[in-house]
Amino acid sequence: MLLLRPKQALVWLGPRYTFPLALALCLAPASPAAALTWIRQADVPVVTSRFPGETQFMVAENLAGGPGQTVITVDTDGAQIVVEGRALTGPGDGSGTGIAVGAPGVGVRKVRIRGGQITGFEDGVRLTEAVGCQVTESVLAGNYRGLRLLASQRSLIRGNAVLGNSLGGIAVYGGARNTLHENRVLVNGDCGIELEGGERQVLRGNWSSGNGVAGIAVLNSRSATLLGNHCHSNVLAGIALGLFGSPAAATTVRRNTTRENLFYGIVVYAGSTGNALRQNIAERNGPPPEFADAADLNPPEAQPENVWRGNRFGSSAGPGLE
Repeated sequence: MLLLRPKQALVWLGPRYTFPLALALCLAPASPAAALTWIRQADVPVVTSRFPGETQFMVAENLAGGPGQTVITVDTDGAQIVVEGRALTGPGDGSGTGIAVGAPGVGVRKVRIRGGQITGFEDGVRLTEAVGCQVTESVLAGNYRGLRLLASQRSLIRGNAVLGNSLGGIAVYGGARNTLHENRVLVNGDCGIELEGGERQVLRGNWSSGNGVAGIAVLNSRSATLLGNHCHSNVLAGIALGLFGSPAAATTVRRNTTRENLFYGIVVYAGSTGNALRQNIAERNGPPPEFADAADLNPPEAQPENVWRGNRFGSSAGPGLE
C-alpha cells in the first residue's frame, strides 16, 4: 500500500491512480535546452548567421586571427559568446578585431560576451549600432584599442580589465544611454575611458589609472553622468571635460576621486558649460600654480555656468571652486 501524508498535493491520473504532485513534476519531460555551438580554430573566421537558429557559442580552445581578420562576427540578435578560460589572439600589427558585434546599418540586439582574454587586435571588442548588448568579465589587453562602441545604445560594459592597449582603453563614440560599470582601465596609451559625442552615457564605479592622457575624458558629449569613479596617476588629468576643444555640456560629475595625476585632478576646458561637479575628492594633483587639483579654464565671465559644490580639494584649486 502507498501511504501519503494527508496534506500532500495529488495529481489525478484517472479513476485508479493518483501521484504526489512533486513526483509528477520531477517526472515531467524538461523543455529542450538551447543548443550549444563550440568554436574551434578550424571555424575561424566565425560568423554567427552561418549557424541558423543557434544562439549560444562557447570558445572551446584558444583562437588566433590573421592580419585584418575578425575572429568572431556577431550579426544575429540574442547571441551569447562565452570565451571564459580561453584567449583570442590577433596578429599584433594593429589590424583585425577579436569580436565584432554589428556593423554600419546592421545593428544587433541583446548580444552577450563574457570572459576570456583578447589581445593583439586593432579593437579587442567592437560594438557597432548595437542595442542592449553586454560585455562582461573580459580581459582586453595589448590591443590598439581595448573596446570601442560606435553609435550603440543601452549597452552594458561591466567588470572588465582593460589594460596596456597602445591607444585607448574604452572609447564610446556617439549613441546613448550606455553604461560602463566597475571596469579596471589601466596603463593605456591615450585616454582610459573616452566619451565622444552621444548623450546620457553613465560611468559608474570604474577605476581608470596610469593612462597616457586622461583617466576619463568627455568630448562633445551631452548629459553624461560620472559617478563614483577613481582616476589616479594619469598623465594629463583624472577627469577632463571638453578635451581637445570639444565641449562637454550638462555633465554630472559626482563623488569621484582623483589623486596624483600629473597636471589636473579635475579640469573643465573652455567652452564646456552647464556642468555640475559635486562632492568629488581631488588631492595631490599637478604642481601649482600652473596646474591644480581642480580648474575651470573658461574665461571668468563664463565660469559661473558650471556649478562646483561640496567638493574636497587638496592644496590647489582654481578661484571660486569648492
